[in-house]
Formats: sequence, C-alpha cells, structure tokens
Amino acid sequence: MPVEGEPANRPLLAVGNLTKLFGTFAACNGINLDIRPGEIHALLGENGAGKSTLVKMLFGVLSPSGGQILWQGQPVQISSPSAARKLGIGMVFQHFSLFEALTVAENIALSMDPGVSLATISDEARLLSQSYGLPLDPNAHVADLSVGERQRIEIVRALLQNPKLIILDEPTSVLTPQEADRLFETLAKLKAEGRSVLYISHRLEEVQRICDRATVLRHGKVTGACDPRLETPASLARMMVGSDVAHVSAAGTCSKGDVQLEARHLSAAARTPFAVSLKDVSLKVRAGEVLAIAGVAGNGQGELFDALSGEYPVQDAQAVQVRQKPAGNLGITARRLMGAGFVPEERHGHAAVSALSLSDNLVLARCQSDRKAFIGGGFLGIIRQQAVKRAAKRISETMDVRKSGEDPAAGSLSGGNLQKFIVGRELDRQPTVLVVNQPTWGVDAGAASRIRQALVDLAKSGSAVLVISQDLDEIFEVATEIAVISEGRLSDAYPAATLSREKIGLLMGGMHGNADVQGRRPMRIELEKRPNVSTLFSILSPFIALVLTIIVGAIMFALLGKNPLDALYSFFVEPLLEVWSLHELAIKAAPLILIAVGLSVCYRSNNWNIGAEGQFIMGAIAGSILPVVFYEWHSPLVLPLMLVFGMLGGALFAGIPAFLKAHLNTNEILTSLMLVYVAQLFLDWLVRGPWRNPGGMNFPETRTFGAEAILPELVSSGRTHWGFAFAIIAAILVWFMMRYTLKGFEITVLGQSERAGRFAGFSSRKMIWFSMMLSGAFAGLAGVSEVSGAIQQLRPVISPGYGFTAIIVAFLGRLNPLGIVAAGLVLALTYLGGEAAQLSIGVSEKVTRVFQGLLLFFVLSCDTLIHYKIRVIWSKLSGASWRVVTDDDH
Repeated sequence: MPVEGEPANRPLLAVGNLTKLFGTFAACNGINLDIRPGEIHALLGENGAGKSTLVKMLFGVLSPSGGQILWQGQPVQISSPSAARKLGIGMVFQHFSLFEALTVAENIALSMDPGVSLATISDEARLLSQSYGLPLDPNAHVADLSVGERQRIEIVRALLQNPKLIILDEPTSVLTPQEADRLFETLAKLKAEGRSVLYISHRLEEVQRICDRATVLRHGKVTGACDPRLETPASLARMMVGSDVAHVSAAGTCSKGDVQLEARHLSAAARTPFAVSLKDVSLKVRAGEVLAIAGVAGNGQGELFDALSGEYPVQDAQAVQVRQKPAGNLGITARRLMGAGFVPEERHGHAAVSALSLSDNLVLARCQSDRKAFIGGGFLGIIRQQAVKRAAKRISETMDVRKSGEDPAAGSLSGGNLQKFIVGRELDRQPTVLVVNQPTWGVDAGAASRIRQALVDLAKSGSAVLVISQDLDEIFEVATEIAVISEGRLSDAYPAATLSREKIGLLMGGMHGNADVQGRRPMRIELEKRPNVSTLFSILSPFIALVLTIIVGAIMFALLGKNPLDALYSFFVEPLLEVWSLHELAIKAAPLILIAVGLSVCYRSNNWNIGAEGQFIMGAIAGSILPVVFYEWHSPLVLPLMLVFGMLGGALFAGIPAFLKAHLNTNEILTSLMLVYVAQLFLDWLVRGPWRNPGGMNFPETRTFGAEAILPELVSSGRTHWGFAFAIIAAILVWFMMRYTLKGFEITVLGQSERAGRFAGFSSRKMIWFSMMLSGAFAGLAGVSEVSGAIQQLRPVISPGYGFTAIIVAFLGRLNPLGIVAAGLVLALTYLGGEAAQLSIGVSEKVTRVFQGLLLFFVLSCDTLIHYKIRVIWSKLSGASWRVVTDDDH
C-alpha cells in the first residue's frame, strides 16, 4: 500500500503553539513540532513532560486548549480517534486493547467497517502481515499468542487503515531483543514507502539507532531538537532531564548472606482461563543479592508475584520460605509482618488507588506492618493522619517525587513519579525481603536510574531483592543473578556476568497454538470515559436531578389535566406548612435514612444489597417476638431487647446473600431481592396465622404492643419517636467510620479496587459479611423502630417500600451518610406529598412512586454523563475498502 509522495518542503504534520490546560496546569505549553514525510521522528521526555498529552491531541483523544494542528499544510480539527484515522493517522498504544477470547481477525474487525466480512478481513490481514514481516495467523486466539505477536496485531490493525503517520508508544517495552529487531525492520520498510512514524520510547539506544530526528519535551515545553544519530544515550538523557543522569553503581559488589526468600517446587494452577500455571518453580535469594527474573509478558510473572507476595497463598506452607520460615499458606499481611515488602506491576488499581491521596495510598500498603505508627484508637482503628502525611512527605523527598500539591491524588501524578512513590513506600520500611514486579515500566531515564539505584542500595544494605522485569537493560544493570521464566517454568539462575542479551532472548521465547474463528460485532452506541471529571458538576448532580424531576413532574401533571403549579405546590410545599406534618416527615424519613446509611456501606464496598425491604420486615418480626409472644412480660428490658432482636433479625437475614456470595460466588443482587418476597410472605403468614390477635375481630394483625414495647416520643408536642434519633446517630457514626477509621479506609479501597485491597491485606470475603450484615442490622433496626414507634403492632403491610426507596436515598445522598440525611428528608417529602396531592387535586397516591423513580433515573443519568460521553458509532458499507467506524482508542 504505497503512500503518495509529499512535497519535500511541506511537513506531513505540524503543530503550532499547541497547548492543553487542565485547570490552570499546562500539560502542553506552546508546543511547536513538525514531522516530515518518510521519517522516523522520536518524541522524548521524562514522565510528566507532556508526551502522552501531545499524542492524545494528535489522535483526537483530547481537544487542544490553544494552538493549531496542520495536516499536509491545512489546519484541521481532530475531534476523535476516528477523525484522526480518516486523516491518515494511526496509533499503537503501549497497553494493548485486545480481547483474549477472540481471534486475531475478530480483534482487527472491532475497529473496521462491520459491512466487511470476517473472511475478507482475515485474508487482508494475512497478506499485509506477511508483506511487512509481521506474520500472523488470523484464526489464532489472542490468549494463545505471545506479547510480541499481540503487538503485531495492533500494528497490522493500524496498517490496514492505510495510515500516512503511525504513532508508536513504547513499542519495544514488552519485546525480546529478537522481536525488537524484527520491529525495526518493519519500521525501515514503512519509512521506505514514504510513511512517517512518531516514536515514543525511554530506550535511548533504540532512538539513536532508528530515528532520523528527535524532539525533546520537558515540563510541557519543547526544550530541544536534534539528530539522535549524532548523539549518545547519555547526551539524549541529559537533554530530557536537564542534567546528567546518575549511573547505577554495580550490583555485583554486594556481599551475600543467608537465604532470605526461597521457593521450593512452587506450583499453582491458573486462576482464570487466560492465566498461566506455575510449574515446579524453585529459587533462592540471599541477603545482599539481586535476583532478576526475565521473561516476555504473559509467561507467569504476575502469577509468580502473587504466590510470592501471598495475595494468593498456596496450600503447601513449605513452598515459599520467608527468612527461612514457612510462609506458603500465609497471606500478604503475615508476610509483611515477617519483614517482606512488595511492589506489584500495575500502578493503578493494584499498587495504588488512583482516586486516593498519596498518604492514603501509604496506608494501603502499611496499615498492618506499621500499625503502631499509623493506626491508633484501639479497636476503633483511627488513622493517625498527621503521622501518615509526615511519612508520605519523607518518602516523596527521598525519592524526588514531583507532585502538584502537598498530598495530591495518586492519579494526578505521572507514571514515573507515582512509581517512585510506590517503590519508596516499601524502601522506607527497610524490608529484609523485597519482591518487585516491573519496577520501571514506562518510567523515564532519570526516574528509572533512581529506582534501580535504590534497589541495588537495598541489597547492599543486606536485604534480599527479587526483581521481575522485561527490560533487559534494567536486568543487567541491577542483577547479581538472572533466571528466565517461560510458560510458568523458571530456569536455573546464572551469574549476570555469564549471560548475554541474545541468550536471554532465546530463553524468553515460547510456542503458541492456534484456534478457530467465529462471531461478529454489530454497530453500537458506546460510553467513552471522560479524561477529566468536573468536581462542580459532581457536587451539583443531585440538585440537577431534583430540578429535572420537578420539571418532568410538572409535565406529567399537565398531561393529567392538572395545573402544574398547583400540583407541585400540593406535592412539595403544602406538607411543610403544618407542625404535625413536620413530625410525619421525620417519622417517614427515619427508616429511609437508617436503611440508606447501611446500604451506603454496602455500595461503597461494591456489595449490592437490594433486599433491604426484606431485612426491614425480618427486623420488625424479630423485634416483635417479645411484645407478641411474651405479651404478659412487663419489664424495662423489653424495648432494649426488641431493638437488639430487630438488628439481629435484619443482620441474619442479610447474612443469607452474604454467605451465598462469599462462599458460593452467587450474585447478591438476585438473592437479596428474591428474599424480599420470602420475608413478605412470612409476615403475611404470621399475622394471619399463629400471631393473629385473638381479640382482633379476625383482622390480620397482631396484638397492640404494650406501653413497655413502644418507642418514646422525642418531644412531647408531636409523634416523632426515637427512631429518627437512631437514624441521625447512625449517620454520624458511619460518617466518622468512613472518614477517620481503618475500617472505613478498607471499605473505600475494596470498593474502588478489589485487587488493591488484596494487596493491602484486606479480605473481600470478610468485607462481604461486614457490609451486608451491617446494612441488614440497620434495616432491621428501622423495621423494629417502625412497628414499635409508628404502627405499634404487626400487619400484613408495614412498609410503603422503604427498603427500595432507601436505594434512591443512598444515591441521592452521594453515598455520604450526612448527605443521606438530607436526601432522606427529600424522599420522605414525596410520601407526604403524594398523600397531600391525592386529597388536594385528586391524583393517585401512586404518583409518589413515579416521582421516586424519576429521581433515581435522573441521579444515575447525571452521574453517567458526568463520567462518560455518549458516542454513536455509525457503520457505512464501502465494499472492500477499509473505513474506520469506532471512536474509542481502538
């Protein structure tokens, strides 16, 4: 597919004063750059220099704040990736976007015109891959392919769209030396055809070898340009960081001591269909030694890290030894307490939670190993915020972590700076054993040098360090011993000085199988995650939802032939004009607040209890045992015991879906919802059968509770009872727990990333039990408060749907206990408003449900639109020609 030639004096692509602002921060500040036809142009810079922001603007993922982009001399607006592809710009991202369960051809088809048959795509992909020296079998499943073969898919997918400019982001970071050489041959062929390549890499030897020109960014500005063939890696690094990059001192001078980490015939079955089994892995790491494990991604590195860290313990205690003590069956917290530290591969969602601050992410890894320093308050587990922040500041200074504020969110840092903090977080403990997976993945030369030197220094101080890495330069720089992992098997370890890059590259290779093809992807509507979420609109979202609900409600009343203003007045204002109605508002708000506060703990921990209505009913039943069955017992203990029984009843009923999810992996949404009907039928049977009041003239209800079983009123001038006080107290206690305690931190972490929670040593299974039973207990307390305060007996129906409405309350209150108090009052108003509207203007009380449903719909819709953009993906048939129809990154 030759590319038409361009005038020699006209760049293929040029940018002038291109700027991108995030608030007041300029990620790219007045960048000028041009790329000529038929050249390989390097884009260099430290992490955070603005490279990613720049290429995202060139590929339509981000919109510039200022400046212009010229394509073949003409100004263009690149509004989306599909617009970039139509111009002739293709991009291969560092992190692949492939579906492992699909074939090569099916993955390529995802970004092509659905009107073209899969057979045509397969033929074209096979021919093109062969012509560029990137052989692929279109029928092979991605799960069976090496990382190098997966990258070929990405490149072939880009080439099928006949681009004139290809952007490659860290293309060799996952390749063996042999695969990298093959990629360079492909790039030379693209250059010979007149295509241009924008090449992003931290491997400066590669840049020097293959690139014609280089542009250097620092702090969002262009600070230099050069012919890299006339430079050295050291001079290129100097241009990137503004000073000489420190050379890592040799690791080979370390004196070795006793074995501190050992694996003995460690085997572990694959946990998922696409994971790799560990097969008879044995290794030893001595004090003062750096053992580096090389390998192509996807050959068991992650599984080995999980087994060594204890995130996934094995049954054989002797399979892993930490400081010569059996640890194979121990979790990550126990291994940390034995003196081990761990740095996983994935920064976001595993080593750190992006939305949490750096100090919170310090607690993530050290809440147990440094409990005395960071956690106080005895059983309450209150986080010592100042001590944590001092430690985070110390780590940042030691590792030269560059950040925008005193304690910013982890997600606001560049990859290199976050990695320095994560590594420093472990080094700050001076662990006896450190296991680190991909320590400098995607990290610039300066940050990589600092991290590698820190690992070497730790070993020199007498610790045992195990480094899992795909970067052979890194391995030779830090290792005293080197082993290679391939398909879950580990080779013997060899002294680093005795191995060559070529020998390691051969050991890293492997065989992969084939599979058949089937399936298609139709045209679709997609949600594209916004790169920046507006804090202002996040705060305003509940108010916007409420306004939209009122507007739609007014339209609904007009369609019913009612005056909208009169109807809304009856619904939202009239119930607030009498003192007695304010008491009714508090009575109806109490169960909503109490239940929603419990549900907020569930939802923030990613456990979806939908059955609070059933737990409310079972709490009411359990709390009614004493006044109904033991009605002749008159004691001050009756009411306190009723409240305790009610909480136990709700908690135990919520324990059923908790058990099914924690131990049988059953969906808690379905089980908790189905149990609502069980509770309703059980209540109906009781009040019509064994608990029916013998003196109640055959009505389906129990005895009226005695005075000792009735909740007292909060004030003498109204009906508001202590149930409302329970709701406010519960909201305050849960707010305090979420804000200040380790348990609240655990809830937040597991809710945002179960994997990060596992890395912290938190148990998702225990959290299922805790959150479900806490929410059940609160629902049960609401139930017994309702029947002992407002109703004072059991009837077939004791709730107008409080358990379901509380779901709306929880989300309207942003899952914040204090916000839930306000939301509970708003939703309670809809109950009173429905009754008032029925009397005033003659509409059905069912209008209450309509308003509640509209409110939930608009709350969730506003949240969705705040976090995502909607893209409609249109397909246009175009014969055998390729036409891009997706708006996502791939």
